[in-house]
Amino acid sequence: MKSKIFIIVFAFATVGVFAQKELTADLKQKIKEHNSAITTLNCRFKQTKHLAIMSKDLVSTGQFYYQQKDKLSMQYDTPAGDLMTMNGTDFLMITNGKRRVASSKSNAKLKTLQVLLTACMNGDIDAAMAQTAATAVYTDNGKNYIIKLTPKKADLSKGVVSIVLTVNKQSMEITALRIDETADNYTLYELSNRVVNKPIDAKVFEIKAS
Repeated sequence: MKSKIFIIVFAFATVGVFAQKELTADLKQKIKEHNSAITTLNCRFKQTKHLAIMSKDLVSTGQFYYQQKDKLSMQYDTPAGDLMTMNGTDFLMITNGKRRVASSKSNAKLKTLQVLLTACMNGDIDAAMAQTAATAVYTDNGKNYIIKLTPKKADLSKGVVSIVLTVNKQSMEITALRIDETADNYTLYELSNRVVNKPIDAKVFEIKAS
């Protein structure tokens, strides 16, 4: 009987610890203050794509570069040669050897992606919420704040159910970004081995027409 009572008490305690709360202005400001001070970031990334129809996740790795406030490049080791670079409103994507250059000026979805990536790297949760008309809640697991944005824009919510940020409580660094495409499918980006505020070669962010 005592063991059953303990289990019930523990279950309620666990729910309390990980209960979702409305994201406060104070927490948003703390995240923004820390991340907006990062002028450059050079780190490793791991991309995990989970598809419900597949038995194994698709895992890719590579080098991640960021320069405040709107330059970003993901250079893949696996699959080798793949690339995604954002420089202001311009995007370059290389997948399986196929090269594509596009601009967010004429593409609403790329515009949303541009704002989201920039906002996440700058720690500007309000900008991300405004771009997607999202609601925001968070949980505290002891080590990290897990912030969940749920877009309300009809054109975006068809392809993005939610956006989840992992923020280290001690450093206030954004260590992971997960995009939930459906209730069962998601893409997770995890950052590690961070080097901040060191010069990055401008060629990393170059986007040429051909």
